[in-house]
Amino acid sequence: DFEIRPRRGQYAVYARPAKKLLTRPIAPVPTQYTKGVLLFPNVHGNIVIGPTAEDIQDRGTPARTDEATLARLVGIAEQWVPALKHERVVRTYAGVRTATQHRDYQVECRPQSRWITVAGIRSTGLTASRGIASYVASMAEEHVLPRHRSPAPSHRSVRLDEASLQREYRESEDKCVTVGGLRFFVTHPQTQLGWSATSSTSIRSKL
Repeated sequence: DFEIRPRRGQYAVYARPAKKLLTRPIAPVPTQYTKGVLLFPNVHGNIVIGPTAEDIQDRGTPARTDEATLARLVGIAEQWVPALKHERVVRTYAGVRTATQHRDYQVECRPQSRWITVAGIRSTGLTASRGIASYVASMAEEHVLPRHRSPAPSHRSVRLDEASLQREYRESEDKCVTVGGLRFFVTHPQTQLGWSATSSTSIRSKL
């Protein structure tokens, strides 16, 4: 058994000129509770500091940033890479992770209910996603899906051209891109920033 315990993470993103200052992630020694704040270059040429790990008691609490926490993040980044004191923070954002009281993923199959629970997928979920999907698919095949059914339709792989997606994102009014004939809304703040026209806005004065 488990219960969902929302955990908020806040990030600060530096302008692209800062990318020359860092080529590899910097991370503290992990603890049992969290792997800690990371300072890392992303695929769009920005340096990012975060995330925090703040347990939230009220599930209705919005996933928003606060100035004190962002100032602490920027302070950590500047302590690790002092030259960042001269660089601009151009984006901040927060998200909520679906943590539980357990360290491990909560993956359970209940054949009698034809139900599979996949919960508590946190920071390592992206890396583990293909393994999780394969594991869940095997459980579904054995315990959940009907024994007599039509063969699953074949899926063709889709090659992604990031330059074309970025151009479509910039030109579209709804900020969606087309992949495999389907429209997808771009939701991740780092992708939104990376695919937007270079911003000259700085928020450092607020920190």
